[in-house]
This record gives sequence, structure tokens and C-alpha cells, in this order.
Amino acid sequence: MRDQLLLFVKMQEVDSRRSQQQVEERVLPEKLKIAEQILQKKKEAFSQLQAKAAEKDKGKREQELELKVQEDQVVKLRDRLIKLKTN
Repeated sequence: MRDQLLLFVKMQEVDSRRSQQQVEERVLPEKLKIAEQILQKKKEAFSQLQAKAAEKDKGKREQELELKVQEDQVVKLRDRLIKLKTN
């Protein structure tokens, strides 16, 4: 009798685990779908951030180039001023 009770308890445990697995089998695809949607949104946000960073880098390079041009002009004007003072 005791062996039968132990066997019955084991069968209930197995049945309980099986039920949990069936629930997970129904729930996991939906969780996966939600996770994939979140991942896609994160990828899009990352892509937008990369585009903004590239724009800012481009603007920075343009400003640096403009600054270099202006600095070169200052040097040329300073040289001309020195030449004019010495003449």
C-alpha cells in the first residue's frame, strides 16, 4: 500500500511538471514575440542614435575645417601687417 502511495505521489509530481511545461509551451512563443518586438525597437533607436552621432561628427569636422581656414587667414594677415610695419 505504501509503495502504491509513493508511486501515486510521484505520478502527481510528474503530472504537475507536465502541466507546467504545457503552460510554458503556450506562453513562451508570446514572450519571444514580445522580446523580438522590443529588440527591433531598440535596434531602430540605436540606428537613429548612430545617424545623429554621424551628423554631429560631420558638423564638427566642418567647423574644424572652417576654424583652420580662419586661423590660416589670421596668420596671413598678421604676416602682411608685419611686412607693412617693417617697410
